Amino acid sequence: QTVPATSQPGRVGDGYCGTNLQYDFDPSTGELVIFGTGDMYDYSSTYAPWESNYVKRVVVEEGVTSVSEGSLTTQLLEYIYLSSTVSDFSIFALDYFASIEVSPANPYYMSKDGVLFDKNGSVLICYPNENARTSYTVPASVKWIGPYAFFNADNLTQLTLSSNVLYIDEYAFKSCNGLLTFTVPASVLEIETGIFYNWESNQQVYFE
Repeated sequence: QTVPATSQPGRVGDGYCGTNLQYDFDPSTGELVIFGTGDMYDYSSTYAPWESNYVKRVVVEEGVTSVSEGSLTTQLLEYIYLSSTVSDFSIFALDYFASIEVSPANPYYMSKDGVLFDKNGSVLICYPNENARTSYTVPASVKWIGPYAFFNADNLTQLTLSSNVLYIDEYAFKSCNGLLTFTVPASVLEIETGIFYNWESNQQVYFE
């Protein structure tokens, strides 16, 4: 991106990824740091400037307010950290990751066991599909499974929803091919399209 005309903080990175955002990439560790203030550029139809780098870890520092669609979709991430100022995290920002952590001071999001939730824990936003664990129980606080929440989480052979889940959003369990059996609890009132998209013929779904 072209350096904007607006004044910038004294810290200088490898380039810009927002009007007042910069980035630093350390090839020796694979760590990408986003810093500055404000929103990230939209990368839904263009490549992020770190596209050709092998990014392993991402740290989004204080002052950054968004992580945009397409910004990390070509990376296989071990870890991503969101600071307290991130208020807009696109579920289409990344495809493959093993863990996401959020600052406890963030008023919009929280994380537990590497999984991203809204702040009060009622919406499960996205599950780390590269996490090695084979079983996961959705916390009792969750009422809404978000869109694409478990996309490609094919390491899971057992996934348990609590009896408090009311709503399952679109494509929530897309390509979860490790689940041979799966039960939808009786509490669920509404299911959106494609939640079992790309499941195999040997996978069985039960409705209580």
